Amino acid sequence: MKRYVAAWVAIDECQSKRDRDVESYEQQIQQVRTRADEELAGYRAEQAAAAVALREEGQSDDDVAELLEITPRQARQLIAAARSADHESGSSDRRGHPVPDKEFTVRTTVERSSGSPGDTEPTPGPSATH
Repeated sequence: MKRYVAAWVAIDECQSKRDRDVESYEQQIQQVRTRADEELAGYRAEQAAAAVALREEGQSDDDVAELLEITPRQARQLIAAARSADHESGSSDRRGHPVPDKEFTVRTTVERSSGSPGDTEPTPGPSATH
């Protein structure tokens, strides 16, 4: 009988420790997810700002899409998201367009290789990295 009760106590202690450990790990996982979501939001905002900067320089939505190697629909979504965020934050010009971030510049001309050793090819976009 004593062995049975001792095992029962050990089982209860083991389950309690497991539950405490799982709860601690779940909290850590949530913290990692929150930090990653915040970081990803910043990167997405940078992408949207880049798309808007191209659009403000006179590029069409199709041109923006081609330069960023995304679909025209994705380009329009990025531009709309940036304008919406800027409108909410109040950082727009008198026409309601976002004010470009001076630290974030986008290369709008793409050098095409003409076969010369000094020429460069366009940098692959997101589709090339996945």
